[in-house]
Amino acid sequence: DMRFDAGTIRYYLELSAEIDRLRLAAAPDRTTDPAAIDGPMSARQLRRVVPGFIRVEVVRGRVLDGVKTGLVPDREVATNWVPDATRCCSAPLWDTRLPRDPVGSELMTWECRIHGMSVRLFPDPIGWAAMIPGPRQMPKEEVIGSRWAGASGAFGFDKKPGEREPQLFAQQGGWMATREQVLHFDEACPEGFLPPFKKDKLRKHGMDPSQPHNVEFWSGGYQLFGTC
Repeated sequence: DMRFDAGTIRYYLELSAEIDRLRLAAAPDRTTDPAAIDGPMSARQLRRVVPGFIRVEVVRGRVLDGVKTGLVPDREVATNWVPDATRCCSAPLWDTRLPRDPVGSELMTWECRIHGMSVRLFPDPIGWAAMIPGPRQMPKEEVIGSRWAGASGAFGFDKKPGEREPQLFAQQGGWMATREQVLHFDEACPEGFLPPFKKDKLRKHGMDPSQPHNVEFWSGGYQLFGTC
């Protein structure tokens, strides 16, 4: 129930290729400060970087009894930046089911909020990029430093939410991967990414009804972004 087009796939492949280029050019013995939000990155850190998606929907208010209804914009976003909705959500002329020419204030994020995001200045030509929460545990050498969006107290609390908070890490944004990336996922995930799985925790190839693995897990959310 998500709309992708050729431009989405092309951009993903181009960005993945750029990340691979940076990884191959990185010094194999480079050590970095896990708290730094910019500067050179090691090959192990760059191996952890995968382009991601944040699901958005166009929500247009309806007029009921002369009053236009709709959603109240997120104040932290609306007062500082309005996204270009044509980059993601402008429907082609032939598709009359989708809204034409939406504006940024009509976009609603789905199971993702700015409260869970952080930013980092990646090596050129990527530049500044937002990062969604990742695995709860991983080797110190692979931790990628970033600045949490709420570090200045803008959200009214000073503790960053947990990595596996389902309303923040965009598990419904789906995932896309090249063949090489899928093979890497299978190596990086403690339980494996593809069946047959490495551990008994995912018995019967993950189809055991007694196991707490539902569509959210297998769609790539908890499995890929939460445990790998």
